[in-house]
Amino acid sequence: MTAWQLLFRTTDPHGAPEVSVTTVLVPATHDPHSPRLLAYQCAINSSQRSCFPSYCLLQGARGPFANPQIELLLMAAGLRQGWIVSVADHGGQPGRYVVARQPGYHVLDGLRATQQFAELRLPSDTPIGLWGYSGGGLASSWAAEMAPSYAPELNIVAAALGSPASDPGKILERADGGLFAGLGFAAISALRGSYPALDSVLTQHLTPKGEKIMTTVRGLSTGQAVGRYVMRNLDRYVDLPIADLMALPDVAAMSEDLRLGKAAPTCPVYIYTAVRDQLVGIDEVDRQADFYATHGTDVTYRRDMLSEHVSLALLGAPAALRWLAQRLEGMEPESGTRTVGSMLASIPALWTISVMSAAAARVLGGRQL
Repeated sequence: MTAWQLLFRTTDPHGAPEVSVTTVLVPATHDPHSPRLLAYQCAINSSQRSCFPSYCLLQGARGPFANPQIELLLMAAGLRQGWIVSVADHGGQPGRYVVARQPGYHVLDGLRATQQFAELRLPSDTPIGLWGYSGGGLASSWAAEMAPSYAPELNIVAAALGSPASDPGKILERADGGLFAGLGFAAISALRGSYPALDSVLTQHLTPKGEKIMTTVRGLSTGQAVGRYVMRNLDRYVDLPIADLMALPDVAAMSEDLRLGKAAPTCPVYIYTAVRDQLVGIDEVDRQADFYATHGTDVTYRRDMLSEHVSLALLGAPAALRWLAQRLEGMEPESGTRTVGSMLASIPALWTISVMSAAAARVLGGRQL
């Protein structure tokens, strides 16, 4: 495998210029005469730079409990298909987590940088797929929604959206006081830097202890934030109930801005989520899928009955990989919504598991991809 990191010009959530980085991975099996490009979006879920893919994917990097190092196993599955994989720091250098629009800008501009990189010699019509789960599904959704207007020249032929965080405001409320409360604290801290109105509200209502937590959590990895603040309630650190805080006009306006479903992708979309997901509400993903379908997107939607949020990240990956491979080879998708017992319960999925397992074994063994 050969790898590069590309610095590129992009746009922040307010339309101002900034720079970001994408890590480009090229497998030894890459076919330069028939290239395929996968934009893989990690669930970065942190403002700590040691959690950014551009750091985590460096040889010898120490990213304690950082998601991109775990998700390398999924990137490897794409590499084993012979695809070039581009992994953008979609939170940008400030580590903006959950913000609206910016992930789309960064992913799409990262793809532009990859496609224009002279070493790769990629044709302008190279088929491109998008893939991500959870926070990566959120970033992939923004990229898919924004591509027709922001980057229409990119030949994006497929987007696989795993448990996309369709309504981040609802997720913040749902996470509060639970196992993943730390993700909510990290998101609020990150959003504060991008939404001045939220900053004003928090300055007014946070207790001194709450202010300290907001500062501390910005320096924690995803796993560290989850572990430190498990079962914590934000109510303990503000002077009004969390429901009342979220209902304040400025906070409600921010929540609406964060919600997916602002525009319909023009490429086929594969959405998969767990019916019993403890973070991403099934009704919210249903709404996103329905919006896309009713506005002309070719949607394949799979609802898994047996999984929850964490387990589906791995259990749903084989079917997503197979769907992406078919789209990147030009096959037509089978649209429609289906609720299944488990996304693993099919012969094609089991076959794809063997492919992914072989890729994972090579990664863990330090062997060539």
